[in-house]
Amino acid sequence: MSNEINEKCEFCLLANGIQPSNFVFENEYVAAFMEPNPVSTGSIVVATKKHYFDIDELDDLTAAAVMKALQAVTKAIKKVYEPDGVGLIQNSGKFRDTLHFHIHVFPRYKNDWLRGLAMDFPGQIGANPADTAAELRKALG
Repeated sequence: MSNEINEKCEFCLLANGIQPSNFVFENEYVAAFMEPNPVSTGSIVVATKKHYFDIDELDDLTAAAVMKALQAVTKAIKKVYEPDGVGLIQNSGKFRDTLHFHIHVFPRYKNDWLRGLAMDFPGQIGANPADTAAELRKALG
């Protein structure tokens, strides 16, 4: 399988700036942008620029770039939102939400939706993604 950009893949288009997205971080291999359907303000997707399905397909340089992006956006989330923690989710197989490798990174709060599935994020959902991305970019320094 070729790992070039798949022009029919939404995440290839988003990660490569072909389709508008609010970038927080990017390098040659990956892009981190605001989650298209966030669970809370500050939810970010780290996606590869080339088209991969699963983590076990990544070459070493891309895998290292994913980790660098995860570290950077996690630091920004902690600095901006001061959450109780940060969650990372990467689904594969039947659990994936799109056919492109990516990792969700999001602020976690006591009693959030991962504990009892209570969707209680007062003041979180509905923030302007462009403003949120700018705030997080600023936190990266």
